Amino acid sequence: MLKRSADSHDPYRSDHYFYRSQRPFSALMFLLPLMVLYEAGAILVNTDPNTGVAEHVLARSFLERWLGSFSGGGAYLPGLALVVVLLCWHIARRDRFEFDWRLYLAMGAESVVLAIPLLMLGLVWSGEPAWALSGNGLVGTWQEKLVIAIGAGLYEELLFRLLIITLLHLLLVDVIGLSQMQGWVIAVVCSALLFSSYHFTGNDTFQWSKFLFITAAGLYLGVIFALRGIGITSGTHTLYDVYYVAITYGLAEPSGA
Repeated sequence: MLKRSADSHDPYRSDHYFYRSQRPFSALMFLLPLMVLYEAGAILVNTDPNTGVAEHVLARSFLERWLGSFSGGGAYLPGLALVVVLLCWHIARRDRFEFDWRLYLAMGAESVVLAIPLLMLGLVWSGEPAWALSGNGLVGTWQEKLVIAIGAGLYEELLFRLLIITLLHLLLVDVIGLSQMQGWVIAVVCSALLFSSYHFTGNDTFQWSKFLFITAAGLYLGVIFALRGIGITSGTHTLYDVYYVAITYGLAEPSGA
């Protein structure tokens, strides 16, 4: 194995931003405010006052039903699952518990930058903001759209990147015996195809242009997950959908009415 230098700019040093931002606990602390915003928004904005039923992003509803089948409950299990998975991963890695707000600000800034190529891809693809990366299609008022945008970044990434890519990679590499690179490539591609197919599980009519765009977005997010971890990936996805809401709402209702 090649020895790495002690250069302070080496991204693989344990105290370097590149490394620290990938730690599970860093991802948890970065995503926790988004989780709180989403759950509060689902209660305050996306709950039908007549039925008391909240509209959730499809991935969260799927996880809620799946987890609820084991426990008989499920209302808050998807958020709890994300917390538990990241904490268990943190403990398994034997990382230190560190809180650094400057790190989370830097992760937010990186997510802002990484979301821009997705937005540009959508603009080039269709001449307009293309499609949201939420399986719900982001319908309703801008407040409802914003809540779903945040939820999509959290729970679609939990499902399609953290769970599906990780489990596929373990199967392909540790069980079947493929190389690390082969495992990552196949897992990322399969996840992207499933991610795109998921966007047509509701009442949306299948469109090849939309399918290919979301597959390309899934590949991009999969590569970010492989290189930068779940925190940055979720932040990038969330901010793309937030950009989408801001642009489409501004175009549709320029007066702000």
